[in-house]
Amino acid sequence: MQIREPKGNNYDTGKTLMKKTVKIDCYGRKKINGVSCYKIGTGYGLLVKSGWQVVKAPSSLSSYAYLLPPAGSQPSCRDITVELEVPTVDQVRPLAERLHAIGQPWSGTEFGFPATYTPRYQTEIVARALLAPEGQGATETYTSTHPATFEIGNHKTVWYMGCKWENNGLHWFGYDSCVDDGPHKTPMRTAHSFTSPSGNISVNITIGRDR
Repeated sequence: MQIREPKGNNYDTGKTLMKKTVKIDCYGRKKINGVSCYKIGTGYGLLVKSGWQVVKAPSSLSSYAYLLPPAGSQPSCRDITVELEVPTVDQVRPLAERLHAIGQPWSGTEFGFPATYTPRYQTEIVARALLAPEGQGATETYTSTHPATFEIGNHKTVWYMGCKWENNGLHWFGYDSCVDDGPHKTPMRTAHSFTSPSGNISVNITIGRDR
């Protein structure tokens, strides 16, 4: 489902985006057809947009791309960067809230970045417990609820942001590999505790990452 705002929308898609210099991970150099290329994983598309040449694109056998820098440039693998213009939370929030109000799955491009919205959904969890003394397994099925989520950004190792509508409110998270003052990662930890209907099976899960 593609949503397009009418003219006069209430979120800013103008030229007031933040400028960031972000680092692109390089995994060394390798000769392809006799040419020494840079081995790039996530973020290679950003380099292509800034003038790098693709010698070998990712394939089903390898997720890496092999690139050549613009003529006259030979950066070290540790110093490969690109300039990005990214939106702020205040710029993104009205779009996220509008999508959440509609409540339908969505994907599109906003502020020059791919973006997605996933409504709240549930999945079934099947757990097995060993019951003493025989050690026979008992299987039970119960439900896990996933909060509605909005995300925007090219790559989760370069720059992205998002939010979740959880029971205790709206929570924003994100990451950028900004080289100006070091990488920033907002805390994103979600704890789940499940107990099966019979009480025989209890599962505690913590998902996410810290600063």
